[in-house]
Amino acid sequence: MKQRTKRVQALSKLRLYRMNLLSALLNPVSESLEDRTAALIIATNLEHALEDAIASFFQGNIEKLRQRLLAGSSQTEGAISSFYAKSWMAHALGVFGPEIMDDLTTIREIRNVFAHSSANVSFDTPAIAESCNFNILGRLNWGGLMGPEPTSPRQKYEKAGSSIGSLIRSITAPPDDLTDEVVRALKPLLL
Repeated sequence: MKQRTKRVQALSKLRLYRMNLLSALLNPVSESLEDRTAALIIATNLEHALEDAIASFFQGNIEKLRQRLLAGSSQTEGAISSFYAKSWMAHALGVFGPEIMDDLTTIREIRNVFAHSSANVSFDTPAIAESCNFNILGRLNWGGLMGPEPTSPRQKYEKAGSSIGSLIRSITAPPDDLTDEVVRALKPLLL
């Protein structure tokens, strides 16, 4: 029984691992990865940003609340453990507006196609490619730190997911070196 508990704790730590904020924004998922894998990684990192945003509103024992509400355990599912529930909860808390909610819904739906379809799908599959026109992409200034404007469906999915995740984290749990002025300037991108 002790070994099982250790294994469950180790798996929980791996599941809760968070990608560095800056690397998530600046480093696209490796081009060598299959589209299915890339879609799941981007969506997972975005889901972690949603968890962090929701947890930023918690009071008291934050880790215990995070575990019970967001992650769950090997015996129970957290009350807010699905991508769908996390998206709606963060939206209800005012973390982002309706257009970003639409983007999150599209990212979740694309992720679900890659995760659950037995068909041979890629970002070039017409239904997926047509879905990769995200609201956030029209709000960003391309060039410089953001790099060139994404053109392929995969690039759009990657940039939308990583940008939304980075913006959510910057606003709800800003790093120490991010000034209040910068946080205020970023907030309208999500509303």
